[in-house]
Amino acid sequence: MKELRLPAYPLITVDPLFSIWSTSQKLYEGETKMWTGAPKPINGNINIDGEIKRFMGLKGAKEVLPQKCIKVGLTSTRYIFEDKKVRLTLTFTSPLLLNNLALASRPTAYVDFLVESIDGCEHEVQVFMGFSEKLTYRGQRKWTKGGILPFPEGKIGYLGRFLQKSLAEAGDLKEIDWGWLYLGGKSRIIVTNVSSARKFFKEDPVSDSNRYRKLLVSEKVGTITPDQPLSYYIVVGYDDNYALNYFGEFKMGYWKTAFSDIVHAVKESVNGHDEVMEACRKEEETLLQSASGFGSDYVSILIAAYRQTIAAGKLILDKDNPILISKECGSNGCAGTVDVAYPSSPLFLYKNPALVKAMLSPVFQFARMQVWRYDFAPHDVGVYPFVMGQVYGAHKNYVVKSRFDISKKYLFHYTRRNLYKPEKQMPIEECGNMLIMSAAYFNESGDFKFLRENADLLSKWADYLVAKGILLENQLSTDDFGGPLPNNVNLAIKSVIAIALWSKMLEQIQPGEGKNYLETARRLAKDLELRADTGDHTALTIEDRESWSLKYNLVWDKLFKLNLFSKELYEKEIAFYKKRLNKYGVPLDSRKTYTKSDWLIWAASLDETAESVKLFSKALADMLKDSLTPVPFGDWYDTINGEAIQFRHRSVQGALWMPLYMNHITSGESSNFLID
Repeated sequence: MKELRLPAYPLITVDPLFSIWSTSQKLYEGETKMWTGAPKPINGNINIDGEIKRFMGLKGAKEVLPQKCIKVGLTSTRYIFEDKKVRLTLTFTSPLLLNNLALASRPTAYVDFLVESIDGCEHEVQVFMGFSEKLTYRGQRKWTKGGILPFPEGKIGYLGRFLQKSLAEAGDLKEIDWGWLYLGGKSRIIVTNVSSARKFFKEDPVSDSNRYRKLLVSEKVGTITPDQPLSYYIVVGYDDNYALNYFGEFKMGYWKTAFSDIVHAVKESVNGHDEVMEACRKEEETLLQSASGFGSDYVSILIAAYRQTIAAGKLILDKDNPILISKECGSNGCAGTVDVAYPSSPLFLYKNPALVKAMLSPVFQFARMQVWRYDFAPHDVGVYPFVMGQVYGAHKNYVVKSRFDISKKYLFHYTRRNLYKPEKQMPIEECGNMLIMSAAYFNESGDFKFLRENADLLSKWADYLVAKGILLENQLSTDDFGGPLPNNVNLAIKSVIAIALWSKMLEQIQPGEGKNYLETARRLAKDLELRADTGDHTALTIEDRESWSLKYNLVWDKLFKLNLFSKELYEKEIAFYKKRLNKYGVPLDSRKTYTKSDWLIWAASLDETAESVKLFSKALADMLKDSLTPVPFGDWYDTINGEAIQFRHRSVQGALWMPLYMNHITSGESSNFLID
């Protein structure tokens, strides 16, 4: 773990509808919140020899137990508090380990407590942590109920809305409005109300009003000495009942394939605590060893990005196959967005390539439905948590955002209407993304069955790219916030690389048939490099020789050793980016001073040495350290003032693993089915 200053700190990160953060630099200076910014109060107080001090949240004792530092690890955030008598170490852990999908998808997290005597004396302590009913619903106060279940190691408490309406609504800045909060572990578990909770302390540890009526409470009492601390842990769980509306079917979370119900999951979490903590420790140790060559700042940004990258998606099972649906958090709420999966893929390719297949599968499934009447790939498969077909560019009259809106049918049911606005589509972008991700997955897996099943669509999309060439029409790319561009050089680079990769995939299933695609890609690449060259860099668009941009898509040419573009091009681009480096990074292009963290690291990866990754990682780490925008790691931010712009908690930060994934490829650890 590292002592880091971040704009916001992950505490309990489960999925896009239940991800709790602290946006304060001191845990007791603000309420805990969802990544959306909605208050989700968790309050903590400690009674030391009759003197009560607050260590978390805003409710309770006026006096605080002073916070000394925050340490952040890959799966844990640790706070250390201390006065003259005691030291409290509070650790939040979300064990999102991608090599164990049952564990990574299990909707439980740990809170570990360690209270130590530091003055050489014996002390009577009582630790109280209260979870507000507000964690179980969205918006204004709603009726709730709770209870206690027996458990050999203690009790398990639960709390939730009295009236459950699973998967009631969809959209971007949403919190869960259904399901049940659970608490279990090595402490006394209580379901109480605000008035009753006051009896635990002489001072009010919870609230001075009846704003939140019920609490799920953990209480632990003990005597500590210099040789005997108070050490225990609790498990926080959330059962969402159903995870997604997947093309008309209510799907449960993948974790329910391994655990019969949430009580079983909580019990197993309690019993398996030590084993899970050791697995988390080893995973972080592995990261530190693998990333050490890129410097301390690079390790810091990976740590800052890891939990939100995974918690921005949800894993389900469909016909015995894992399906991973990400949410475009802080953007538009789209589900399974292709150009969000694309940047996120390096982490998943590196840790568990099956999850890349899990992101590709729903897109292929939707692209075969009659409502999708185009020769190019879709942008998304719904609006989270409704996976019912692309919503980007669809007329609002066809987009269902409420389970109870019976006036509309799901998008994928339409068969005879063109529902989409052409100007809102990203044809080159999404075709390129699907072809590149499919190639990357096959390169790791050698999954011939998956390749053959989807060869028809991949071939159609490759042919679309060939037909469009490199002089592209005015259209959007994944950087749609910058507006559409004609003759976008970086987009054309992606297209050419995708065509070449299709040639390699096609050769695997139809030897000899991919030659023409590869020759076409080489011819287009040579023409593009010549047209885009301005001397010391390449242009943003072919016709504007005064412009420039990050050519982050080139990274796949280097990774797959396609040699479509010259080594001199890489060297010129890297040298030019360094000249344009501002305090917090290199701008995305010559139009604005903002950039994207994902593309910044991909651009750095073009360097044959680790120098650019170290340099650009420092800019990113400095941004996180200095930013005053109190949100989870924002990928779109200004390189001058470091402030995040709109986006937050997005899975695209999986892109930061690109240098490690490239090392994985070159070291021979990868299967490399497509790389000579």
